Amino acid sequence: MTGVSVMPAPSQPAPMRALLAACLLAAGLSLLAGCMTSAPAPVSRGRLLPEFDPVTITAPPRANAALRASESARAHLEHDWRRREYDCYQRWLVNRCRTQLAAERRFDEARLTEIEVHARQVLREDEALAQNRAQAEVLADRQAEAQDAERRRQEATEASRRRQQDAADNAARREADEARRARESGERARQAAERDREARERREAAEQRRRAAPENARKFRERQQDQQRRTQDHQQREVERGAKAAAEQTRRTGPPNPDAPR
Repeated sequence: MTGVSVMPAPSQPAPMRALLAACLLAAGLSLLAGCMTSAPAPVSRGRLLPEFDPVTITAPPRANAALRASESARAHLEHDWRRREYDCYQRWLVNRCRTQLAAERRFDEARLTEIEVHARQVLREDEALAQNRAQAEVLADRQAEAQDAERRRQEATEASRRRQQDAADNAARREADEARRARESGERARQAAERDREARERREAAEQRRRAAPENARKFRERQQDQQRRTQDHQQREVERGAKAAAEQTRRTGPPNPDAPR
């Protein structure tokens, strides 16, 4: 096993040959046991991708760059691991070589996994922020549209109310103008008739005074008194007629609207 062969010399005695063989066998067995029991320590070729340490990956562009670098490193390491594992089978201590290679592989994979996990976390957080911003923008747009629709509805309602109010005010003004013109026309006709009557009476009185001055003087005094009474009655009737007309106008148009435009 140790690759050492012992040829006994003819001149040596048998006990010496047996002792020498035992010593050589013990030394070979001790050397072989030491090689088989010593555990190989993981050998690292250094931290992979030091330029992409997780604490430096804080933005999506750097996270994407780290993922690309990790993917490239994995492909390179996979090829290197297969080559080195093949080399292990060409050595005398195969298991020891493979154990050391597996330790190095776990170390490298842990490093790449750490970078990838952190980079994907950065990308997920950025995507979540983008989704939140998009949702906030959609919500703001919907709120703006709802507010704009409500504003337009209120403006349309106010415009309709103003049109209705203007129509009512115009109708009330027309009715008031017609009533005023009717009153003025009636008053003018009455005044003209009154003037005609008075002129006629004056002409008749003058003629009567011319025919009978004394009697006319008496009757003139009576007519003056009668005229005063008629004037008072006429004034009283005018007052009553005006009050009735005002009451009728109030009944037709309703009470004045304090909010109506003047």
